Amino acid sequence: MISKLIDCGKSEYKIIIPSNSSECIRFAAQELNDFVKKSSNTNLCISDEAECVGNNKFISLYKTELCKTTFDIGNYKLHNDGYLIKSSGDNIFIDSNSERGVLYGVYEFLERFFGIKFLTEKETYIPKLYSVNIETPIEIIDNPSFDLRTYINGDVFQTTADMDFMARTRSLDALTKIDKKHGGGAPISNRNCVHNFHCYVPYKVYLNEHPEF
Repeated sequence: MISKLIDCGKSEYKIIIPSNSSECIRFAAQELNDFVKKSSNTNLCISDEAECVGNNKFISLYKTELCKTTFDIGNYKLHNDGYLIKSSGDNIFIDSNSERGVLYGVYEFLERFFGIKFLTEKETYIPKLYSVNIETPIEIIDNPSFDLRTYINGDVFQTTADMDFMARTRSLDALTKIDKKHGGGAPISNRNCVHNFHCYVPYKVYLNEHPEF
């Protein structure tokens, strides 16, 4: 089945988020709408779930009640920042066990179905589209293989990091302070995360018997 998401600057879809959503989920919804608008000149409109009335088709972000009653995300065994993009009829759900995972799911959706590419912090490729059709059903699952993912470059690392670009490229490290809007800090303490020899082989325990360590 083909779902027509965008048609000549118009759409029957709206973005819905849970009532009382966090800053991160609201940012994810805004990013989705902003990039759709830049690509296709189409405003999807963002609504709290409680305000969603009528028969509009929707893209649901995070744990809306509509999402909870459609499928059980526990069946998908998602890791910390893993995400699920799933359709049910014409409707689309982007969900995760973490808010950052939902943000990542939004960027995957934009890349896969709108052809948007986040190249550098100053350069994003946004194709101009008149229509966007999605073949359903869809079920996209992504689980990062590593909890920490960084290439220690200025635009994604420590004080020079661009938080938007970090999120868009799914970069994450324990040494960069990430704000709540972008999902918060890494799920791992930065203590001994890199130079960790003395953590796992403490000299007070092993020095006398193994001075070669």
